[in-house]
Amino acid sequence: MSKKITSDVFVSNEKDLKIEVYKWLLKKNEDAVIIPEYTIGNRRADYISFDDKKINCTIVEIKSELDTFERSETQLDTYSKIANNIYLAIDKKQYEKLQSKNITLPGHIGILIFDNSKKKKLDEVKKASRVDHKKEYQFIPFLSYSDINNSFVGFKYSSKLSKEQKESFIEQCIEKDILNSFSYAIVKNRFIVESDRRKSYLKNGDIDNAVASSKELKINRFDIEGKYSMTLHKYIEDKDILYN
Repeated sequence: MSKKITSDVFVSNEKDLKIEVYKWLLKKNEDAVIIPEYTIGNRRADYISFDDKKINCTIVEIKSELDTFERSETQLDTYSKIANNIYLAIDKKQYEKLQSKNITLPGHIGILIFDNSKKKKLDEVKKASRVDHKKEYQFIPFLSYSDINNSFVGFKYSSKLSKEQKESFIEQCIEKDILNSFSYAIVKNRFIVESDRRKSYLKNGDIDNAVASSKELKINRFDIEGKYSMTLHKYIEDKDILYN
């Protein structure tokens, strides 16, 4: 909802910010898988974008006129463990407040400033520094029971193994870079249907639905319509590694 005054109460311009952030992410990579309100632990990132060709995840945290900075440090710290690029999209007045209070942000955080009075409403004043996660299992914690089970489709004797045995096998027998690529692809593919639907809404001029919550759109994020299931066969050379 755009900023306005009703009974002397300011209404947040968060929706304006969401619209501009969504357009900005699409401009960076129109083929990326982009969705709002992605849950990470007990935090919810306002926007997340998955590069379509390589492991490159961008998270944008939005701070509108009425938001505070109380949780910013823990939010950005949580996102930094997952994303490769983290941005703070902030209203111009909030940015001025940030500077006046000498609130410092981690050096790798990028900054987008929203100014509704300008033609270019969202301006990237600081580019995010890339965070690499080569030593961590970046997206493995986000895999579901079904993801683990489906990843073994086509392997001999896989049906005889429990979920715990499959998880143990994955950690002990598959290289970390392969695991990271595989888990990234699974998480990204989970949102392709939703992302494409939002892009279609935007293309047709329906900006409200393009930036609406998944609940408002009645989208089940664990239902990918059976189109994008993944198996480990694509990522390992030895197709009978489990049998061996």
